Amino acid sequence: MDILELQQSVKHLKVLYVEDDLTINQQFAAFLKEFFDNVDSAYNGLEGLELFDQTAYDIVITDIQMPKLGGWDMLESMYAKKSDLFYCVLSATDLEVPSNAHYDVIMPKPMTLEGLFSMVELVRKKYSI
Repeated sequence: MDILELQQSVKHLKVLYVEDDLTINQQFAAFLKEFFDNVDSAYNGLEGLELFDQTAYDIVITDIQMPKLGGWDMLESMYAKKSDLFYCVLSATDLEVPSNAHYDVIMPKPMTLEGLFSMVELVRKKYSI
């Protein structure tokens, strides 16, 4: 499958991206918009939960270390409400993963184009696209 076919297969999915660093958030959200038509950004876990409660997302991509509400706690709340989404954790460091954590994949931060392709393939498998 080439890049255009890959993009076409997932562009309709709605993405929530949560990252507290303003510059990284803006740059990576723009990167995601090359693949997905609907990308919303939040700057901490509380904002992420607010958007999550207002919109039906297919994919949640989040940082873990954030102010107000960390990524693991945010994901736990989201998973309790909707367990069938694709949850992607981004981290620049080795993570201590809670035993009750719910996620589909942990990807290195910053995510590369190859990393995005890998994540998209996992999304396609989960949703049988």
